Amino acid sequence: MLSTPKILNPEAQTLELYSEALQTQDGGFGDMGEIGIQYLVGELNYNLGKYEDAIKCYAAVIYSNDKDFRPDIVKMARDRWQD
Repeated sequence: MLSTPKILNPEAQTLELYSEALQTQDGGFGDMGEIGIQYLVGELNYNLGKYEDAIKCYAAVIYSNDKDFRPDIVKMARDRWQD
């Protein structure tokens, strides 16, 4: 009998792919930059109930050396961190 492959919900699958991209790619994230992808990973963690992981991602955005690149994303991370 064949085993059924593990099916992730769309948010979990996206989280897995974005997290992998952050670990393996050096740049190439388009207009959002790495800071934007890091914020999205935080949002996905938050939506999946992984609050500690989400906070780590928001902190990485807020304290990033690239925070001047996308101040709008830094503001969103700060706002979410305070929730």
